Amino acid sequence: MSAKSNLLISIAMATYNGEKYLIRQLESIINQTYKNIEIIIVDDCSSDGTMSIIKDFASKYNFIKYSQNLKNSGVAKTFEKAISLCNGDYIALSDQDDNWFKNKLEALLGHVKDNLLIHSETVLIDKNNNIIEKSNYTKIKYASKSDFIDYLWSNNLHGCTAMFKRKLIDLCFPIPNEFYVHDHYLAICAAYYGSITLYNKPLVYYRQHFSNTTEAYKKQYVDFIQYCKLLAESYDTLAIKKDFKNNFTIELIRDYRMSLYLGKWQSDYTVLNLLKLKNGCKHLIFYVLMTCTGSGRLTALLYNIMRKFV
Repeated sequence: MSAKSNLLISIAMATYNGEKYLIRQLESIINQTYKNIEIIIVDDCSSDGTMSIIKDFASKYNFIKYSQNLKNSGVAKTFEKAISLCNGDYIALSDQDDNWFKNKLEALLGHVKDNLLIHSETVLIDKNNNIIEKSNYTKIKYASKSDFIDYLWSNNLHGCTAMFKRKLIDLCFPIPNEFYVHDHYLAICAAYYGSITLYNKPLVYYRQHFSNTTEAYKKQYVDFIQYCKLLAESYDTLAIKKDFKNNFTIELIRDYRMSLYLGKWQSDYTVLNLLKLKNGCKHLIFYVLMTCTGSGRLTALLYNIMRKFV
């Protein structure tokens, strides 16, 4: 028996009105090939049968623990609470409506090595479990991300695919209240304080809904510029961590995102210094093309072409 087989993996799950798919997801976790697990569920004031399902599973499996928020707190804070209750050497995040491959935890644990966080590929499925795409990265083109600047430009990590070492909690918690989504924040911190790696094989059937927050910005130009505003505002909140205060790269990419949202540069300083960053030239060209036509159909058309490359 390897030493790693003795490590406890905690699965942190946030639920909200998830009765439709929750049973299938919990079964896929319980049936993992890696057995030394605990499941920590925090419900965000569901009004359907979600809590009944959770209580039923918890009565059958003593490694399932649960609690319920006193008031609706949102997905990031609900995940933060679930993570804070975990006891494991590693913490894996779980959505309420996906379906895990049986070897997901075993594969991630076997390949995490010295990285703070590991995440995997996904198979995209619809609400009826039909496969949409066999590879998520055929859609988002960001499989090569690895360092801090990569993750400041944008995010390729879906929380439901991620597993991270307990050390990351001490380094980056609490999650800033205004940061737009928890998984991007965790990816930025993991890349900044250590390293992050992709296991480039699918381990999750990742369910797609019209409401998927992390997918919405890719669809239309108007969604993209709103995403830019979200990122700019979120990067303002990184100052809550003393290590990020007055960080040149964060400030520069924040200004770049706000410039895209407003359709104009914040300052010439932003333009000149953007070229000093990894992939800065590519993003500068993207900005010029997005703003030289003003706003309207031509800009939206250019966005649909260029978004595949940035």
